[in-house]
Amino acid sequence: VTASGLYAFGDWFLKSALCAETRDLISPRVGCTFATTFAVTSSMLMLMLYEVAGVMTKEFLRGHWALNLRLATAALLVVAPWQMFFGAFEAMVARTVDVTTGEVSGVDGVRERRRGRVKAMALATASTAIFVVTFISMRASGSAHAHVARDGTEVAGKWTMIRVVSRTAVLGISLLGVLSGFGAVHFPYTT
Repeated sequence: VTASGLYAFGDWFLKSALCAETRDLISPRVGCTFATTFAVTSSMLMLMLYEVAGVMTKEFLRGHWALNLRLATAALLVVAPWQMFFGAFEAMVARTVDVTTGEVSGVDGVRERRRGRVKAMALATASTAIFVVTFISMRASGSAHAHVARDGTEVAGKWTMIRVVSRTAVLGISLLGVLSGFGAVHFPYTT
């Protein structure tokens, strides 16, 4: 119930407070992604407040922290890159369709746009899979976050929470920088 309320509030907050003048330009895909991210991160804040206040049991908090961290990691490693890849490929495919076929109306135009969207989805899914596999296969050899066995040897392929959170934090900060830089440059040209 709380997550649904936070999702609805995040959607309202995006359309009414952050982008009130341009609410018609926000695609449903972007609104859904923002609302989901808002709900997950806000629920983490609520869990932190519950922990400080001592309202919930430790088992409840531990289970929900694990769930929220997994959801946030999935949103950052899978959903956000897929959205960016899909947007880029959709724009490239749409440009290609417009150049080769022109503005075709009727059934042929709808079929071409649908084929372009399916092609963009397939390319975005493949690109996201390559990104995730590359992200997972990177090793933090020699770093402070490498998993070390009791006998002192480094264990390859072990994923610890510290390693996942540190990589996700670096990726999140990088994505934040790229998106804010794009917004700062792109916004003046569109308004």
